[in-house]
Amino acid sequence: MQKVEYRVAVSQDRRAARIETVLDGEVQAWSDPSAEDLSGIIDILIATRAKMLDEVPRDLEPGARLPVTPDPIWRADTLNDGHIRLRLRHPGAGWLEFQFPPESSAGLVDFLTRSRQFPP
Repeated sequence: MQKVEYRVAVSQDRRAARIETVLDGEVQAWSDPSAEDLSGIIDILIATRAKMLDEVPRDLEPGARLPVTPDPIWRADTLNDGHIRLRLRHPGAGWLEFQFPPESSAGLVDFLTRSRQFPP
């Protein structure tokens, strides 16, 4: 079976992406989704990845290097059941929402409070 390669690039006006399906060095199909359409594709890919084995590792490898989003836009609130809802805006993936149960949120609050008192 031949391996398919995908090429992705942003259009010159930055309003669309070009996604090409390449087989044996030849473009077999392509699509030019808008930013909104591409966000929908990303959502589908994220949901699909979450269902797959092997799951995303639950811990970071020592020395792991991750893409950094400096000073992200965020929103947080406390839900009626005591969970903390934290929403972070990633410039490519969009808004991501995390819900922390009370036992986890206490540790998060403690960490954020301590880190503010003792800057690195």
